[in-house]
Amino acid sequence: MKTSLLALILLLFVHVAAVPKTKPEVGSHRAATRVSGWPPSSTVKVHFVRGLFTSEQKQILWQTLETWAQKAEATRTIRFSYAGETGGLIDCLGCLTLTRQEVFTNDSRRQVSFNRLRGDQSGQLISAWIGFDTSISNSQKLTRLLLHALGAEIAASR
Repeated sequence: MKTSLLALILLLFVHVAAVPKTKPEVGSHRAATRVSGWPPSSTVKVHFVRGLFTSEQKQILWQTLETWAQKAEATRTIRFSYAGETGGLIDCLGCLTLTRQEVFTNDSRRQVSFNRLRGDQSGQLISAWIGFDTSISNSQKLTRLLLHALGAEIAASR
């Protein structure tokens, strides 16, 4: 049983490593921005994983998302909608899950990650999650890391 599970995991990793990433067309800056993120004018449902954030942290993270969404040049009119708490990652149309993850480093660039769960055929984002290091309790630092994750996703889409 353990051997079968190990073989399956290795097979998945080999498949992920072997699939080439598509590159945006040269000279198509606008198209690359639209293809890599959520579709323009979409509403993204935000879920918090239950028991991983204090009420103060959830409130500050939510306010950060709302403020970020008001900056039209960064979000291309993307809105966020609070969808409540969940027991784990949610993979649905236009969903973003905020959760915690174990990070074994003091490197602040690795204390948060933006992770795509699913995209459509054209590469537009359908579902994603943002993982914060479990050791971070300072709400201001969570805010900075959330902005970093959102900014890095926008930069990667360009």
